[in-house]
Amino acid sequence: MRKASTLVAPTKPLRADAMASRPVVILCQFLFPEMNATGELLTSLGTGLAGRGMTVTAYAAQPSYFGVTRVVPRLEHDGMVIRRLWSTHLGRRSKIARIIDGATFMLRMIAEIPRFPRGAVVLAVTNPPLLPFVGALRRLLYGSPLVIIVHDVYPEIAVRLGALKKNGLGHRSLRLLDRFSLSQADTIVVLGRDMASELAAKFKPGGHCPIVTIPNWADPTRISPMPKASSPIAQREGLLGKFVVQYSGNLGMSQGLETVLSAAEKLLDADVLFTLVGDGTHASALKETVEREQLTNVRFLARVEPTRLADSLAACDAALVSLSASAVGLSVPSKFYGILASGRPVIAVMPAHGEVARSVVEHGCGVVVPPNDPAALVTAIRRLSADHDLVRRMGVNARVAFERLYTRERALAAYERVLATLRKKPVNSDTAEAL
Repeated sequence: MRKASTLVAPTKPLRADAMASRPVVILCQFLFPEMNATGELLTSLGTGLAGRGMTVTAYAAQPSYFGVTRVVPRLEHDGMVIRRLWSTHLGRRSKIARIIDGATFMLRMIAEIPRFPRGAVVLAVTNPPLLPFVGALRRLLYGSPLVIIVHDVYPEIAVRLGALKKNGLGHRSLRLLDRFSLSQADTIVVLGRDMASELAAKFKPGGHCPIVTIPNWADPTRISPMPKASSPIAQREGLLGKFVVQYSGNLGMSQGLETVLSAAEKLLDADVLFTLVGDGTHASALKETVEREQLTNVRFLARVEPTRLADSLAACDAALVSLSASAVGLSVPSKFYGILASGRPVIAVMPAHGEVARSVVEHGCGVVVPPNDPAALVTAIRRLSADHDLVRRMGVNARVAFERLYTRERALAAYERVLATLRKKPVNSDTAEAL
């Protein structure tokens, strides 16, 4: 048997008759109208495949945050059927509540396996990490081809970020389920080259499972370059008179935003303003640091709806994409693609081998700063704020790179190719063996 192979999916569109194939099932906890990053991407994928003539059914949990209330059990959205499964609805007020909600959702998803469309190709995303296990069970019992879409590499990322104790009961259990899921996968989709290396290391020599790199994307019809002066958010928040460095997205542990606050302290004398847009588990700690250190050049702004993302991204001069060293290779920030679409320079605060950092260097669309190095970040920001022509050129390069590599249509064509390889694949025992 061959080793696990890594490749980039070709993106030439197929003829319409080439995908007159078995139906597609998507497993994802979050979907329209609950549009967090994962929900927005998987909704975009499902509706895009439906728009290309495929029969797509997605299974998701009832909404649990972002102020979205319960929705009907069956919803048709842009050609995709979304089925909401019952689970407890305790919300995100505590860790125990989230565990109970997640456990009941998983049990309900497992019970639904016999009712998935017959012969469907199953696409299971790793958020939450047990969803691929549902797809693996379906493949084992019914022979349905399985594609695992890796947004975060579990259980490794949970251990590195301190959410799981290494070799503890939770870690060992999740590792066993991960091995089983990978052993059943027909194709594994990863988001970047660093992640491909992490996944390839999970297989024993001689194991066989294609690892296909398909980056996430943004929609060019929704996000396009806009002058900061034209942004209603920039006007409303008084951002027009300063060089604005924006971080937009989840304020969590893996982003390493303490480095950003340390840099802000060193830039109190400069005409630079930092805006942190969004919320997350680390937001309270960050706000406490800003208040304690009297960082008057840091401002927190509320998360914006996806329909207003173009306006929000335009409200800055440069945008941050930060990832702690412990998370590189295990996650690829999806915010990167929206920033490129908006034509803004990227300040990548992460190790140089990270996918985003490598892309920034390759396309000349920003600067790369090592994590945990506030002085280097300060130097980079001073350089950008003093050279408006450099900022403009990097912004142009960002949009060019986006249009060439990171559009929704390019990603859909790549997924279409992956599904085409599984269209008539017989069920056999030639699956990967995970370590």
